[in-house]
Amino acid sequence: MNKPHSFETIQARLNQKVDTTDRGQTLPKTAAALALEDSADRLVALVRAIETERLLAPAVVESGADCESGSVSTIDTRTGPAVVAFTSAQKMKMWEGDARPVPFAGKRVAMLATAEAGGRLVIDPDQDGNGIRVPRPAVVALAHGDSWLPAWQDEELQGALAEFESREIAFARLLPSDSEIQRLAIGVTQYGTTRNRELTAQIHAISALPRLKPAAEVIEILPVPVAAS
Repeated sequence: MNKPHSFETIQARLNQKVDTTDRGQTLPKTAAALALEDSADRLVALVRAIETERLLAPAVVESGADCESGSVSTIDTRTGPAVVAFTSAQKMKMWEGDARPVPFAGKRVAMLATAEAGGRLVIDPDQDGNGIRVPRPAVVALAHGDSWLPAWQDEELQGALAEFESREIAFARLLPSDSEIQRLAIGVTQYGTTRNRELTAQIHAISALPRLKPAAEVIEILPVPVAAS
């Protein structure tokens, strides 16, 4: 379900200055990011690109209304409503032909997503709502003017997870992710498969690691059997 917001109010609040030379094209760093084949690398590069490049917010104008009475929209996702933004006017037209593209700095889009949708942001959704779902930690970092450190690239976090290695657990490792779901692979030893209570307690302790919660939006535990060496 689309959730309307006053475009005029949003633009005034963020003090947006519109670049009249913008023709709605995909900007260079964004285009380079979208061209990457690996989906996780693509997500990371896209977040880096919009630290300095703009996105396009859709102002959906109702029939007979002028631009000031239009609205920008959110879409429903599995974790809740998310603000919509686009990398080009062409991508926006494929989603909604009547939408008016209005440029916003990536940081300002992140601010809007944080304020209006709990930090959820979808870039370039299609008509079915499928697009690039930016993880909440990345959106929050953008909104604060910081650089996002993906959880699987956080060496201190990976080091903290390594401390859980035991007779039951061979490793606990964050895998590269291209969405809000961060997979945590846990290598379960043959000994661990016979110690269900101990193993469950350790997995619970891993999932409750204080540094893990702000680093990832949704944690999915992925048990991986590890053969004896």
